Amino acid sequence: MYSYLKMIFAITTFLLLISYGGTTFLADEPHQEYEKVTILFHQNVDLSIVPSNRITYHFDTIPAYSALLTADEIKEIQDIPDIELINTEKTVSISSIQSVDWGYNMIGIPLIKSASLTGNKIKIAILDTGIDKAHQDLNVAGGKNFIENNSAYNDDNGHGTHVAGIIAALDNKIGTLGVAPDAKIYGLKFLDENGEGSTTDLANAIDWAIENKMDILNMSFGFSGSDPIISELLNKAYKKNILIVGAAGNEGKNSISFPASNRNVIAVGAINKNKKLADFSNTGPQIEVTAPGVGVRSTYINNQYKTMDGTSMATPYVSGYLALLKQKYPTKTNDEIRSLLGKNTLDLGIVGRDSNYGFGLIQSFISEEESVDTGKEVSQNLPYFKVLNEKVPVYDNRSGSLVIVGYLKKDQVYPIERHFTSWYQIRFGSYSAFIRRSDGLPVSSHTLKNISSSVKTSNRQFTALNDTPVYDNSSGSLIPFGTIKKGTSFSITSTYTSWIGVNFAGRVGYVSTNDISIDFKSTDRYFKVTEKDIPVFDNRSGSLVIVGYLTEGETYSRKKDYTSWHEISFGDFSGFVRKIGTKPATSINAKLESKKPQTGRYFITKSDNIVYDNSSGKLIPFLTLKKGIKYPIIQTYTSWYEINIAGRTGFVRR
Repeated sequence: MYSYLKMIFAITTFLLLISYGGTTFLADEPHQEYEKVTILFHQNVDLSIVPSNRITYHFDTIPAYSALLTADEIKEIQDIPDIELINTEKTVSISSIQSVDWGYNMIGIPLIKSASLTGNKIKIAILDTGIDKAHQDLNVAGGKNFIENNSAYNDDNGHGTHVAGIIAALDNKIGTLGVAPDAKIYGLKFLDENGEGSTTDLANAIDWAIENKMDILNMSFGFSGSDPIISELLNKAYKKNILIVGAAGNEGKNSISFPASNRNVIAVGAINKNKKLADFSNTGPQIEVTAPGVGVRSTYINNQYKTMDGTSMATPYVSGYLALLKQKYPTKTNDEIRSLLGKNTLDLGIVGRDSNYGFGLIQSFISEEESVDTGKEVSQNLPYFKVLNEKVPVYDNRSGSLVIVGYLKKDQVYPIERHFTSWYQIRFGSYSAFIRRSDGLPVSSHTLKNISSSVKTSNRQFTALNDTPVYDNSSGSLIPFGTIKKGTSFSITSTYTSWIGVNFAGRVGYVSTNDISIDFKSTDRYFKVTEKDIPVFDNRSGSLVIVGYLTEGETYSRKKDYTSWHEISFGDFSGFVRKIGTKPATSINAKLESKKPQTGRYFITKSDNIVYDNSSGKLIPFLTLKKGIKYPIIQTYTSWYEINIAGRTGFVRR
């Protein structure tokens, strides 16, 4: 049978191959269908079992070649002793979704760029649909077409060009900007105009990348299952110190697509602009890192630009990032670079590596101690930073956990107290707070008029009743430049009728008194009521019973401070008033204070009775006693009872 097959091949050796309706067949064997296969030998390659016109690719790195065989012919040769494996091709496809633009700043590329790292001389093979060589925003170093086995690797789909732009769109003030604009990109076309291809052509492309000494392989595609030839080639590539990056897949399932599932491939998941996992991003234990993958704008065919979604978009972010790492650390192995990749991440899921985010979102690897080759201080040590994203969180870590206490506004500039590897330390009232480096770009100067380096805070604080805007009025207009989070206590620098001065992120700011509640100190003796009819409670029964109401705008003495309450004198017992709706006061008018003893006699209110102050010569209501209250008398007049209430002399009609 073996010799018979060789004879058939010999007869057909010189017949031409043609294509019809997507099916490959021999010219004088009508409708004879062929499959692309890769034949892997144990050691020595035997070319005699397949005629030369059927061999489509010779591998340089493994003992194998690709060929065209019929189903019957595959069966005929599968038991030949020298053959280790006959691998039939699978369909490989890509998927993407249109959306909106974002991503470059979130992973801290401006900071890395400030250290003169642009991916210079790093060779990246983009295994995809090819690249638009004529695009004005791309500089393509070379490539190959593995579908037709020629040098025409131009993109007829758009996917490969989009991937290429994310990696290396030029820094030329037009279009978009790639992560590593000076990297050398190569278009290895094995996917057709429909974004489909075969594992045979993919294997050929990987082999070419190894032989041509690529530094990084970008594989923004995937398929289910696995492929032994591809796995063998990926293992070979990794042993050659090549970094390999693959897309996790866009099916939203708990299974990583191949080849990203291979242990030597860095599997990449996609996040959205809120740093949440994209709903389409596959998950699984092989996920190593995540990157922006929702609504990414990049280059496209015919010299255009397009916005797309997918782990296909997140993958080139990581490939470009790795090019920057390799430029920074040219002598490190791919294992060492991979370790650095995992360490320079923002942990977005459960603590440590997880199946959704891996180690987390890739972040700038430049630290404050590092300098560029010239020995000059790198820009991350500059004294100010500009906020790159909307509503950037400010964190307080004094409790040992990261607690959001406020937000910075996009495009605003703030002074830096101290630099850390992944954080900026800023002044936040009376203490230091932190923002992530990826949310800010270091700058050397500013035009601000409200820098607060010499402004001191007082020992008085307020609590934000809602997310409270902070305004800059140095221009004569109120310009919001930050937000204090609801429930956050903040130190006061100055007090005005309707405004409170603060030191917010190193700048003088103002918040409206309508948005805050001023905090009390235990030594405060007086408080002023800022809301209508604040209740006074009696708790002697074990329950809170309303016994009266305080009047808005009036001031009262207090006996003691509790966490959320004022204790006041209320006849011969204590009443309690919630602090909400009150603020500290410096004193009570001396004429209002009551120091007379009680007579031992009482009255009981027949209705809700108003208590008046007459120290000004006019009757001014300052408290209401609730119906049914028994209250001690200081002195009796014809029409009035004099009483002592909350440290003040008051009068109630008899």
